[in-house]
Amino acid sequence: MNITCKNCGAGVDGKFCSACGQPASTRLLDWKFLWEDLQRLFSPQDNTFYAAIKALFLRPGDFILEYLQGRRVGHLGPLKLVLALSAINLGLLQTYHLLNVTQAHGAQSWIYSHYGLAELALVPLMALASFVGFRRAGFPLAWHFGIAGFLVSQQLAIRIGVVLLGTVFHYTRLRLVLVTPQLLATGLATWAFFRIFNTLSLKQRGWGTVVTFTLFGVSILSALLVLLKFF
Repeated sequence: MNITCKNCGAGVDGKFCSACGQPASTRLLDWKFLWEDLQRLFSPQDNTFYAAIKALFLRPGDFILEYLQGRRVGHLGPLKLVLALSAINLGLLQTYHLLNVTQAHGAQSWIYSHYGLAELALVPLMALASFVGFRRAGFPLAWHFGIAGFLVSQQLAIRIGVVLLGTVFHYTRLRLVLVTPQLLATGLATWAFFRIFNTLSLKQRGWGTVVTFTLFGVSILSALLVLLKFF
């Protein structure tokens, strides 16, 4: 029986697409797929890493939606991408001494000491926020984790760029490394949300975006308050 390839749109008669090579039985994103994608983190890759970064800036919503709907060839998974970028970002911050744990106190000291973990914690916070904000779209929670993984990766890529620019222009303030990417990432994420949830009306997408960012911000603030209480 002929089916349509989810990656390139060509007709498929067999187990693999003769045009692009993607398996015909590609399943939609679920928890098992996320785990398998994580296990393949250190497997050899071609240029999918750079292609994913480029797509997250030039067409973030379409890129993410394609991945959720089954397009896998040429697409790097969200968990693999966010872990790789988090490691690169943490390495740069430590290399250029932007995480001065010895001079930090309280919650700030804990965050600096566990910076990589704090970055990865943004993924479930963002996923839960968008799950509530865009509940009318009917996406499963695993899809929202995928969306959040890509959007946090986008923010990490911006932070890496800011740190690298800092080596040229000689600024070493962590505040700039944190705030500048957040502003740009918010704009890119808004654009992505409007493209991903295109089945909703403009008003629903607007409110969904506002609710998502509000819940995301409140969850981060709540986490910081908890850290302040215990540290």
